[in-house]
Amino acid sequence: MEIKYLKKLKNNPTINRRTIKGISEDAIKKVEKKLNIKFPDAYKEFLFLAGDYTGGLRLAEGNSSIDILVKDDVRKRLEKSMEEFQIPINKPFWAISEKDGFQQFFFFYLHEGTENPSVWFTTYGEGDDDPNVLIKLNDTFSQFIDELIDRSILFAQRGY
Repeated sequence: MEIKYLKKLKNNPTINRRTIKGISEDAIKKVEKKLNIKFPDAYKEFLFLAGDYTGGLRLAEGNSSIDILVKDDVRKRLEKSMEEFQIPINKPFWAISEKDGFQQFFFFYLHEGTENPSVWFTTYGEGDDDPNVLIKLNDTFSQFIDELIDRSILFAQRGY
């Protein structure tokens, strides 16, 4: 696969002695077919480079490997969490990483008309004084990954 968006990830496969591991282009196509969705190219590159194991990338300290995220029970847990915590996402999206059973997760909208979509984050609040959070983190997926690499390298250098 030609890497157009995630060159920094390709050039930094090992962080804190942990090396990313991707999945094949055929495996990506099988997931898209199974779920009847089309991933944007930037995310396909991510899957190709790190879809099996994200190595030293600090992605919500939860599940981010594609084989976990496509499981039926995991998808149902996401739906239950969104309903339970009234997370206001009303368009088709893909969760790229989750923590604590989808109480927090990173995602992008599927039909933005771009191959390098914005990345969003959501977490539930604890009531009226602590509302749910839904924020746009980056304008592009590649920017999100580039910044994640920088933070992950910094954390590794400082011993976090």
